[in-house]
Amino acid sequence: MNTVGIVVEYNPFHNGHYYHIAESKKKAEAEFVVGIISGNYVQRGEPAIINKWARTKIALMHGVDMVIELPTIYSTQSAEGFARGAISTLAYSGIVDKVVFGSEAGEVFPLEKVADRLLNIENSPKSITSKLKEGKSYSQSLQQMVGDTAYLTGSNNILGIEYIKQNIKLGSPIQMQTIKRTSSNYNEENPSDDYFASATSLRPMIKNSSPKLKQYMPPKALSILKYALNEQQFIDLNSFTGHLFPLLLRDGQSILPSVQGYEQGLENRLLSILQDECPINLEGLVSKARSKRYSKSRIKRLLLHFMLGINSEAVKEANKRPTYIRILGCTEKGLTLLGHLKKRSELPFSLNYNNLLESLPTESIGYNNLVKENIFSNIYINKSFYQKKYNLDYRKKPIIIKGQS
Repeated sequence: MNTVGIVVEYNPFHNGHYYHIAESKKKAEAEFVVGIISGNYVQRGEPAIINKWARTKIALMHGVDMVIELPTIYSTQSAEGFARGAISTLAYSGIVDKVVFGSEAGEVFPLEKVADRLLNIENSPKSITSKLKEGKSYSQSLQQMVGDTAYLTGSNNILGIEYIKQNIKLGSPIQMQTIKRTSSNYNEENPSDDYFASATSLRPMIKNSSPKLKQYMPPKALSILKYALNEQQFIDLNSFTGHLFPLLLRDGQSILPSVQGYEQGLENRLLSILQDECPINLEGLVSKARSKRYSKSRIKRLLLHFMLGINSEAVKEANKRPTYIRILGCTEKGLTLLGHLKKRSELPFSLNYNNLLESLPTESIGYNNLVKENIFSNIYINKSFYQKKYNLDYRKKPIIIKGQS
């Protein structure tokens, strides 16, 4: 059995993702594809536009055999924490032989060299933390400390380097491979291609129901997306404005300092803008607060963690080791991986949310995080007043796709 792991968000799924799945399977010469997907919140510090079950279904219908949820406490961290959660979960599953990720470099060897240098830096008194405190971005700090900037200019390269670092730290036998990212860059706001477009450029198209979407998304993926949006409201960061602004004014000063991603003085900056400049929504607040020192993604993650109650102590504990594997769905073929998981996994796992909860000690960090996932899912309740149902994680059944190969 040869299994390739991929780390994904699919926010939304597009032609580039379809290419990534097919090429990963081909490059790894894999029989199975296991995807670990961000749950209902993604790394840029925002909610996913559609729920994790719809995105799981899309993945399973386009070549992934098993979908594992990356818990929110990992999926909303910066590159290092995101990679730690994803790679360690795949490693402890015991069923993944290779991980294939997209990168601007298209070659894994130079990224491995940079990862080795960074690990040497981490083990020395000179730390990236000191550079961040000087007001430099994560990317700028890496470039200055490593000295070789050629492979530190793309967001996919940086994430790939973190995957490699975490794999080395774990002493995992997983082999890391990469494929060159096709056409559009991750943060490109306007498509420069007739077939490939970034998720960043597609989200506004989705919000505006653009007919151009069919150029950039596989037909089945677009159909599932439309069906999900027909049931729920379109979700983005601004959806939280009415809830978060009063919460910030009431508790920001006292609670923000304990929140993951906090830096001294940031709470004063946010509250000053909120009170004096009256931004109309969360995007407005983030845009006004951003600076050379504070990137938009960093501020978004801080605000999201504040709203969700994710503090630095909880993240520190979670980063020691993942505590469970929640399987969101499988193809019929992918179900055969459950037997291998039973033999090899170092973590409790289940397709069933309730069964997984029962397998965890009620006082454990894993139990607490899994309970919170159900709370976090409530933003995706049906938009019809008469069909609103909460506790989606308890109610939703795992996605099983039959007849896929």
